[in-house]
Amino acid sequence: MLSDRLNTVPFLLKGEPEFLASIIRKLPDNPTILEIGTFRGLSAVLMAQQRKDVKIITIDPHIGIDNTLYSNPYIVEHNFKRYSVESQITHLTLASNDYYPAEKFDLLFIDGAHTKDWVSHDYYKFEPYVKKRGFIIFHDFGTHRGVTEVCASLIHKFICKSLFVIQK
Repeated sequence: MLSDRLNTVPFLLKGEPEFLASIIRKLPDNPTILEIGTFRGLSAVLMAQQRKDVKIITIDPHIGIDNTLYSNPYIVEHNFKRYSVESQITHLTLASNDYYPAEKFDLLFIDGAHTKDWVSHDYYKFEPYVKKRGFIIFHDFGTHRGVTEVCASLIHKFICKSLFVIQK
């Protein structure tokens, strides 16, 4: 299973695969996930491996990454087939500003461009498409400035003294 290998790959940090898997397992029956930022498709693979009833849409234009040899649609599709999850995942090669969902999602996983403008765009554009009681996850909080700044700007919406709560 991929989760056994992810901590050796610099996509998810130690503890993140298990945490993400625990959230996927808590989703309702036949959950839908929107992932912004596919890169090599391994986080989508991890999410798909948690449940056979999960459906994932993952989008990424595969441009602007330092080493495009490691992020392209062919590698993504290869990884989906390698881990036998291709029937659960729809991979769209486009930027988030060009995608308009036709459905709501149980989980929004934001891991696209890491600038403050793009992270903010992805949150505000897709937050209305998260179902009530759904989850929104920002990857790279605390390690990328743009992600951290957007999350910090949202804290006032979800904090009361020492309580930090997000519920849709």
